Amino acid sequence: MAADHGSLWHRWSALSPAQRSLVVRAGFWLPVFSLAVKLVPLHRIMAVLGLHQGSLNGSPAPADADADPARVADVTRALTVVAARTPWTSTCLAQALAGARLLHSTGLTATVTLGVAKGPPGALEADSILAHAWLDHGDVTVIGGARERRYLPVGRFLG
Repeated sequence: MAADHGSLWHRWSALSPAQRSLVVRAGFWLPVFSLAVKLVPLHRIMAVLGLHQGSLNGSPAPADADADPARVADVTRALTVVAARTPWTSTCLAQALAGARLLHSTGLTATVTLGVAKGPPGALEADSILAHAWLDHGDVTVIGGARERRYLPVGRFLG
């Protein structure tokens, strides 16, 4: 067990101060948005984040010309690390919203997309619908992208 703590400490100390800051901020924002999606209407959350509804036919908000791909990757890592360690299930929507907040805090644009898909055959409910949210920065999927192609976008929020 001590080796696990040592390896966690070693990984933490290997992070740059900016990366540590992102992990700490992800640790703050992820529970905030996990609770907010249960208590606050989505349009209010989007307004607080400065995200406005965009066209489903259009593309995500363009990537910032001076965006460092490593910064976007750092946001992805921070969210992934924190979400894997929360004592609750960190939903894709909460992760996308927390990620949008982190991108904005580093001066980058964010696009949150909401999608739906038909449930798998043999599901308990014959006509079940699945929902998913993912976060993009320009053409790069920051979080939630492993399954996004399966889902039909029904809402896109840019900022």
